[in-house]
Amino acid sequence: MVGHVDGKSPRSPAVAEETMMNAPQEMVAKFIEYGMDAGYNREEMKDLMFVHDAEGELDRRKTVLQRRKLLKAMLAKLSPKHPLGQPYSRDHSSSKDPIINKELAETMKDLSQRDPKRWATVLMRAMHEKQFHIDSKFYQTKRLPPHMRQKRYGHLELSREKIREVAENYSKILQETVLPIYEALDSFNTSLSGYFIDRDMEAGDQAVAAAAELKAQTEQRIV
Repeated sequence: MVGHVDGKSPRSPAVAEETMMNAPQEMVAKFIEYGMDAGYNREEMKDLMFVHDAEGELDRRKTVLQRRKLLKAMLAKLSPKHPLGQPYSRDHSSSKDPIINKELAETMKDLSQRDPKRWATVLMRAMHEKQFHIDSKFYQTKRLPPHMRQKRYGHLELSREKIREVAENYSKILQETVLPIYEALDSFNTSLSGYFIDRDMEAGDQAVAAAAELKAQTEQRIV
């Protein structure tokens, strides 16, 4: 699609142009699909894949250069986990976007044996890196990848005032729903203790009434 032969750029521009023009249709479709994964829409991909001269004729050489430029931009936008994504690099280190594999583990093991000081330095640097981040391209661009084009339901306001307001509202709800149950339970426990410990017969009647109130409050508030 970008005029590469066996993954490399040929010395002859004519070979690159011919390779590009003879790309299989399934490769064209896959290239467009990956471009859409990187945030471009289908029409943008079709426009960016071709360059025409002033007379409207296809400029094959500029098209090759344009597609290589487009491929580079796609690689920068795609996740490392994408089939076309960039391989492991420090920008996608294990502390940011985990790509822990056997090769990396073996490399660290070998480094610990060859140069313990260097191994410790690498670990310390990793510990001080942020363990979570949101790629800036997801909030600085309107071209979101397909899996992020979701329906908007609303937004969360997390200011100090809003959080306090929500907490106060929930406090009122708890006072109206849970507090009566605890008050009835407290009355039941107090009366029951008076009946069994102090031998207060009147407390026994109060415990029965408190138990009925506790049952009623529970059924009304929770069930």
